[in-house]
Amino acid sequence: MPLVVFLMRFGFRWRIRGAARVRREYAALLAERRPLLVVANHLTMLDSAVIGWGLGSALGHVLRPRGLPWNVPLRSRVEKSWLWRSLAYLTKCVSVPRGGDRREVAEVLERLAHLLRSGEAVLIFPEGGRS
Repeated sequence: MPLVVFLMRFGFRWRIRGAARVRREYAALLAERRPLLVVANHLTMLDSAVIGWGLGSALGHVLRPRGLPWNVPLRSRVEKSWLWRSLAYLTKCVSVPRGGDRREVAEVLERLAHLLRSGEAVLIFPEGGRS
């Protein structure tokens, strides 16, 4: 995560307007130790990284890993290479198969439900069609 944030901040020169306020609000929600589901629209593969960066600093996520929400990437993308598998592991991913066996999808959803019941934050992108 720190390398990705470094690239976004200094390589691409991206900034997140209002990040300090959002991070305070997110920290307050996490402190309640209740299930926290973050639902976002999805446009690119970088969205998860940008959202994670917006919710907390890279150093903050290293020191308090609970602040980085669990992510649900597409399994076929994660399995492409050892690099993607490593990144998925480091960034708390539970990969989901698209169009796969319903039992497999149900197992992923049960894992996410378990994480939520444990007071973890989960980030999902409920993708539908695009207009």
